[in-house]
Amino acid sequence: MDNARDAGDRIDAEGGSVLDIIAGIIDIRYGDLWRILSVSPHASEIKGMSFHLCTPLMVEMAITFQAEVETRITRLVAEGRLKLKGAFTAAQLVQMLTDSARGVNQVYPLAPLENLSTQYRETCKAILYGYAEDL
Repeated sequence: MDNARDAGDRIDAEGGSVLDIIAGIIDIRYGDLWRILSVSPHASEIKGMSFHLCTPLMVEMAITFQAEVETRITRLVAEGRLKLKGAFTAAQLVQMLTDSARGVNQVYPLAPLENLSTQYRETCKAILYGYAEDL
């Protein structure tokens, strides 16, 4: 999660778009571990045992991460870089982004690792611009 936050800060400091920032955060948070894990011949077993043994911790981490991203979205809105549409909230937007990112890792057949960053970005783009618009 620290690496994801740092990536978002770096992309923002370098002048990245809202999509660049959010997709970069999501890619690091959900993609890095998946890229490491998926090369193991025991990836399915590791993943299964993680859910079996660590679900409460995973939920706690998800809540913490989503709160951080919600704060970032709220800041982007306050800075005039993003406008939420309708009655949507930053929390709803973040929930959709993170649920979808987790879903990218669950698709069958598995997405090729070299396409993972693109898949996260396209998913973020579809959700972000369905909920918000750049100003």
